[in-house]
Amino acid sequence: TAGAPLAASALLKTLGERISAIEGKREESNTASQPDLEARIGELEARVVQSMDDRVAKLDARVSTSMSELEARTMQLSESMLASRVEAARADIEGKVDAQVD
Repeated sequence: TAGAPLAASALLKTLGERISAIEGKREESNTASQPDLEARIGELEARVVQSMDDRVAKLDARVSTSMSELEARTMQLSESMLASRVEAARADIEGKVDAQVD
């Protein structure tokens, strides 16, 4: 049983070496895949930025269209209001003229 501590020590040494080897392989794998991950992250960032740019452009176009429509509608209303005022003033003047003639 004096050899048992030696066997246990050898077993621990072997396990330690295997663990070190596995950790080394994991580090190599992580190091090797890091550029791929960085490239994928860069691609995703570019896609997100492009998507946001597209959405902003669409919103800008919609706002511009809405503003143009609003300006056109405002002009129509202004012209309509002006025409109504002119018509009311004409009717008022005609009424006054008719009253003076009678």
